[in-house]
Amino acid sequence: MHTSILIFVDYLQNVNTFIKQIADRPSRNTNSPKSLEFSKAMPMPVATVYNQSRQMKKALYRIIYLPLLAFLLAAFGSIQTAQAQTDAPTPIPTPIPSPIPPPLTHIPPDFRLIDAALGVQIYRKDYANGNPDFVQVIDLSQGARVELLYGNITEERPEKGSYGGADPRMTSPALQTFWQGMLNEDQDAFCVTNGTFFYMPEYPTRLAFPLKVNGKIITEGWGIDTYINQKLILELWPDRGAIRNLYQTTLYSSDAPNILGGLTEQANKRAKFAVGRTFVGLDDRDKDGKQEMLLVLNTQTALQSGAAAVLRDFGADRVMMLDGGGSTQLLCKSGWHIRSDRPIPQALAVFAAEPPPVSVQLVKEPGWSVLVPGEAFPIELEIRNTGVVSWTEQTTQLELHPGTLGMNRWLPVEDTILPGERAVFTDTLSTFHEPGLYTSPIDWQIIYEDKAYPGQSIQAIGIVLPEELAARRGELELKIQGWKDLPPQQIQDQVEAWIEEHSVKELPTIEALEPAPTRTVEVEIRPLDAILIPLLMLPIVLIMGFILSRRNAGG
Repeated sequence: MHTSILIFVDYLQNVNTFIKQIADRPSRNTNSPKSLEFSKAMPMPVATVYNQSRQMKKALYRIIYLPLLAFLLAAFGSIQTAQAQTDAPTPIPTPIPSPIPPPLTHIPPDFRLIDAALGVQIYRKDYANGNPDFVQVIDLSQGARVELLYGNITEERPEKGSYGGADPRMTSPALQTFWQGMLNEDQDAFCVTNGTFFYMPEYPTRLAFPLKVNGKIITEGWGIDTYINQKLILELWPDRGAIRNLYQTTLYSSDAPNILGGLTEQANKRAKFAVGRTFVGLDDRDKDGKQEMLLVLNTQTALQSGAAAVLRDFGADRVMMLDGGGSTQLLCKSGWHIRSDRPIPQALAVFAAEPPPVSVQLVKEPGWSVLVPGEAFPIELEIRNTGVVSWTEQTTQLELHPGTLGMNRWLPVEDTILPGERAVFTDTLSTFHEPGLYTSPIDWQIIYEDKAYPGQSIQAIGIVLPEELAARRGELELKIQGWKDLPPQQIQDQVEAWIEEHSVKELPTIEALEPAPTRTVEVEIRPLDAILIPLLMLPIVLIMGFILSRRNAGG
């Protein structure tokens, strides 16, 4: 707007000069008294007056009409340019290497997978000055299951329970005894951990809260008068679970075949001390209204609030506290994770789902690939045949969807892969020419006799080094190998810091002083300015046209 005013003021000065010239010249209307007086005072030939009139018209044309036409054309051009800029499609930006995306599951940072089977995984988080946390993720909807184990009943004690039912005494086996019984029952045994609270001064002992197994209430427990309004029950169906407040009505009205009693996270079981903790939680991960994910936490040192917070980080909607302290222990097919010599009367047994005829498990996924410009992105997948049929070149292939890293492709099985064996698939994807960090989700599935069996989605990550760092590629690969236990975001930060540090070292030192930059001021005429200028000029043009028309009419 400021630019428009300056241009218009300059134009008014030119017009004012022109008007003075017109006022000083004789009129062509020689019949008027003023004209006669003027002509007497300054005699002038008629031809001279006519020529001067033509000169005035030319001057008028140059001063008024040409600038007006120029401004109108400029305004029209500005409008067209603005319209073209508005209507033009948004240009496609140059692809920018994307940051590491957030994890695709509910697994919180710093937890790493240490073992898995169909429908079950166990994760571990280490602490610099403490004991690790272990969390089992059990998908009941996939066929994984939890059994509630207990010792041998030595005395029935009917009508001694909290609600007038049974309160039996039972033995307390070692956790290894429970585990061996699981293996004898089912080779899909995954983990076993301690269960609910019991009365330690007695042996055989009694459970504090209810236990229902396969539709039968084994005990009502003796702890009705303890932890008022802080008692809960974990209800388990084959495909889901629920955590509700413990009352006689909720216990006996539930159609869940398996029920285990426990406490809320606020119940004071040495709440302010970091001791052994065993907690369970439930999560409706697919948001279908059924809590199909059972979470089990074991740790040797945690506050009650901290244990509950870990399960909530995994997505738990509700949590329940089980026995802790010296009772906390965890034994899995991968070995002992938390060992205790204390025998316990009740335990939670976790079993993986039975595999279908065709089942797959990702054993090794692509790591961080360090590349140089112009090099293709390599990919290698190691997949275990966890089904019960063999894979052959005629029946089986890997279908790969690499996302932004290339086109879909189908890789054959080169050898016969028996159940339990592994197949390795290798290929190359897109070629990158610009340095940066590139990521893309990759989906894959095994095609067996034209039927698809999807696998776990993975994240491919490639680092394309600048040309000056190509020779140090192996050094960065060793660094990344040492960072492999860090969360992906921390690895990315370390990689970026390494590249920045060494790129600066590789750049040549420039000692010559560069001249100071010259400051320039650009005046930009916006489309609104170009439209406003002719509009402001229009009254003056009309006045000038009226004056000239009167003079011509008088002549």
